[in-house]
Amino acid sequence: KARKEIGLSMQQMNNRGTCPLQVKTRVIEFIHANKELPSSTNRGKSLHQILRKRFGTFQEAMYEYGLPEWERGTYGERFYKFPCGTVHSYNTRDMPQRDMFYQLMVQKCPVLTQ
Repeated sequence: KARKEIGLSMQQMNNRGTCPLQVKTRVIEFIHANKELPSSTNRGKSLHQILRKRFGTFQEAMYEYGLPEWERGTYGERFYKFPCGTVHSYNTRDMPQRDMFYQLMVQKCPVLTQ
């Protein structure tokens, strides 16, 4: 379902680091390293932009990868819908909550343990 980068061959996408497998790997590595999802307001800004370009929306990318989709929130408190349908929130400024949310992602999202 991912949108193809128009006019680019797989080799060109590999050279740019934007082929589907490279992007998926980068997302997983980002989550494990930072214990959060990439966003337009954290260190994952460039990755967030790649995902939006490839999938149309960030939510569609998360759905495709089996990761939580941002549902709503303000700066700080964010609500995410997991693939199983449950909604969980955490405060991005509270490190223990962020760590608990990361552990929940690892538990509920098989892509993070493959």
